[in-house]
Amino acid sequence: MGDSIYRIPKGGFHRLAVQLGYEYGDDGITSLNLQPGLVATERVKIVRGPVENVASLGVEPEVIGGAVAHIASNVSNYISGETIQLQNVAREIGLL
Repeated sequence: MGDSIYRIPKGGFHRLAVQLGYEYGDDGITSLNLQPGLVATERVKIVRGPVENVASLGVEPEVIGGAVAHIASNVSNYISGETIQLQNVAREIGLL
């Protein structure tokens, strides 16, 4: 129980990005679905246990922030409606 509570909204955000891109793309508006992956926030560290457990899976919030800043300054490189894995962007630009 609980996995569907997480997955259903995630799928909805994906479809929302696609639909907004379709509806407003001709107006120059780019709609992106940004997926950060596991981020090592204080709450995640409490829920997941020792920092070592989180460190092996998640990234610090600053890394995700850097990836978002990169996307915002290079938004024309992305296709409206696209889903972007922020940890992959962070790797591509040398943050990971």
